[in-house]
Amino acid sequence: MKKTFFSIRKFIALFIGLSFTASAFACDNAALILNSYTALPGGQYQINMTFTVGAGRSTTATGADQNTGTFGFFVAGAPLVSYPATLVSPNTNATFTASVALSDTILVYENETQWWACIEGTCGPIQTVTKTISIVTQGLPTSICLKGMEGSSTMFGCDGPEMLINFNCSSLKANAGADKEVFPAWTPSSCASLTGTAAGGSGNYGYKWSTNATTATISACPSATTTYTLTVKDNTSQCTATDQVVVGVTNISCGNNKLTVCQGGVTKCLPKSQVQSTLNAGGKLGACK
Repeated sequence: MKKTFFSIRKFIALFIGLSFTASAFACDNAALILNSYTALPGGQYQINMTFTVGAGRSTTATGADQNTGTFGFFVAGAPLVSYPATLVSPNTNATFTASVALSDTILVYENETQWWACIEGTCGPIQTVTKTISIVTQGLPTSICLKGMEGSSTMFGCDGPEMLINFNCSSLKANAGADKEVFPAWTPSSCASLTGTAAGGSGNYGYKWSTNATTATISACPSATTTYTLTVKDNTSQCTATDQVVVGVTNISCGNNKLTVCQGGVTKCLPKSQVQSTLNAGGKLGACK
C-alpha cells in the first residue's frame, strides 16, 4: 500500500480549521490516560500519560488498510518545555519524530514511511499500540487532547472523552445523595443505603467513602448521627470532588421491648410485636411531628 502524508503544517492547519468526528479506523481503541502530574520548580509541571493509537484492516471497507502515521497532543493553556524527541513504536519498531508548533502548544509525532501499528494481512484484526510519554509544561494545562491522521491522509479528530485529559476540575461534581434517618431499635430500619453519583467528568469514576468503602453504594448503620463524606475521582483527569450526606439516628425505644410509633397523628408506645402491622397500616416510626 502506498503511504501518503500531509506536511505537519497542513496537519496542524486542518486540525485548527475543521471540526472532526472520530474515525472508524485510525481512532479504533484510541485512548489517552493521565497517570500522574507533578509540580516542579519555576511553575512547571511534569505530566505522565499513556496513549493508544493504531488500527488495522477496515471492518467496513473490505481490503482497505488504515493506520496512523501522524498523531499529536494538543496542549491547552500551557506551553511545552520538554518532551521526548522521538517515540519508537513497540509494534513496528518505527521511530516517530517530534515537532512542535503554535507557541509550543501542539506536539506532533510523525513517520513518513512507516506505521505506528502493523496493518499487513498477517497481522490479523485491528492492532492498537500503547505507549507512555512524559512531558513538561510551563504551568498546568487546562486539557490535553489526542488527535491524529489516517494513512490515507484523511484527517480525524480523536476528541471524545476517552481521548481527552481535563485538568480543569471545577466541572466535576460529586453527589452523596439526600440525608437519611435510621432507627437502630427497629432492625429493618437500622441501616440506610447511600448511593453516590458523579457528573461533569469523563464518566470513568472511582468512589471512596469516609468509611473507606470504594463502591458507589454503601450501607450505613450508625449508632449515632454521622456525616459521611464521598470522594469521587475522575480516573481520566485525576480530578476529585467531594460531597457529604448526614445519616440521622433517632431513638424510638419507649419502654421494655416497646417502640414509639406515629399512627393517625397520635404518638403511641407499642410493643414491638405490633409495630410492623402498624407500619403496614400507614403508621410511621418515631413520634408524630
